[in-house]
Amino acid sequence: MPKSHFRSVAAIVAGIMILMTLGLAGCTTGKTSDKQLRFVSAAEAADMVGPRKRALGLGGKATGVFVDARSESDFKAGHLPDAINLPYERISEEHETLKGYDPVIIYGGDYNDARALGMSKRLTELKYGNNHPLTGGVNEWKDAGREVITEAQP
Repeated sequence: MPKSHFRSVAAIVAGIMILMTLGLAGCTTGKTSDKQLRFVSAAEAADMVGPRKRALGLGGKATGVFVDARSESDFKAGHLPDAINLPYERISEEHETLKGYDPVIIYGGDYNDARALGMSKRLTELKYGNNHPLTGGVNEWKDAGREVITEAQP
């Protein structure tokens, strides 16, 4: 075989190895990867946000918060109690509304919701270190028998 053929095969093998390495490293959309996210279940999320809020007892502001990353219409169709609706598309401009909340639990409609994952990554980049996506979104919350608030649509 000619040397050029061996070089071509070597280049192809090297390319495949690079692609395999990138695939194993995980997908990233910016500075934060999926592997850096710490998902929480509905039970964990309720414990992280709920007890602190009840402990205040005097009408004070909750220390943790649920953030719905979906559209306003999806939020009105069913959301977690006391959640803030902050659609993913507005997070860069309106993240200041989350200052003072710790932890921040982000959710979307279902498991692996792109908006919730993207928002969690963006909040990490904006230095909101204690933020977590809710594993199964509002659907997991409902399936766990927890309350979901609906609002009348105009």
